[in-house]
Amino acid sequence: MEAIRQWIFGIAACSVTGTIALAVTPAGPVKRVLRVGISLLLAIAVLKPFTGWNGEIIWEAGWNEIDLQGAGQDILCTIIEERTAAYIISEAQAIGLVVSVTVECRQGEYYPEPWIVTLRSRTPEHAMNALSGMIERDIGVPPERQKYYLGT
Repeated sequence: MEAIRQWIFGIAACSVTGTIALAVTPAGPVKRVLRVGISLLLAIAVLKPFTGWNGEIIWEAGWNEIDLQGAGQDILCTIIEERTAAYIISEAQAIGLVVSVTVECRQGEYYPEPWIVTLRSRTPEHAMNALSGMIERDIGVPPERQKYYLGT
């Protein structure tokens, strides 16, 4: 009876955690990948009693804790890049600028941090004058790592 209770608890925990993760993830490629991953984990949780799987296949496949942490850091980096770009775009729109933004992260001391910001605008000089200080103050990317190009 204890095994059935743990099985049902595992399914419920996977469902709740997946729902929360999807709710806080912005739309885009990360959300699609997350949705696939959650679906796989839920399928594993449902089928676990029928497969006899004891949860050790990840380690037997050659994965180790460092590999898993690296994968988590990559996902976190992608989320930070997307949210930082969205923030810059919203700030630009608030002052009447239309820009497209890409952000590149690098690993900081504890977590990935925005490192290079690239903006494309029809008026790159105006965008640079209007946004450079905000990007340095709010995001921590100094002007020498901000790039401004013509285009949208």
